[in-house]
Amino acid sequence: ISNSFKIENILGVFLSLLAVTSWALATVISNSTYKHFKPIELNTLGLFFGTILLIPFTNVSHIQTLLTINKPTFFAILYLGILSILIGYTVWFKALEYKEASTTATFIYLNPIIGSLSGVIFLKETLNTIMLIGGILIVFGLVFVNPLRLERK
Repeated sequence: ISNSFKIENILGVFLSLLAVTSWALATVISNSTYKHFKPIELNTLGLFFGTILLIPFTNVSHIQTLLTINKPTFFAILYLGILSILIGYTVWFKALEYKEASTTATFIYLNPIIGSLSGVIFLKETLNTIMLIGGILIVFGLVFVNPLRLERK
């Protein structure tokens, strides 16, 4: 057994690091912008400008594909657009109103739990022991990092 570490796709590693860095910067920047915008407004602006910036990368085959998608694909896109993006990011920006960006960012670790539960509910996937153990560890980690504080009156 070899204990060597090998990077086979440097572009993939770079893009992964760029994605994480972009997410961190967006969280920090959006933390200050919530004072000027409501979470739904901030989300809508982000979606609008993100769409505008993607237009140069669109070609005719993408549009043709969109026009010929089947119902399951359409509902998957709708699910991603409404639940994951519109509601998810609105809740995210709302959370930034109440907690610091560094504390709020730790809740990103709930994604695997929500993704697994979505698979069980919508795709009839099986919930296995490893998924349960992983979910419990994530929740305990979040409670450890963000302890519940009871306020006394």
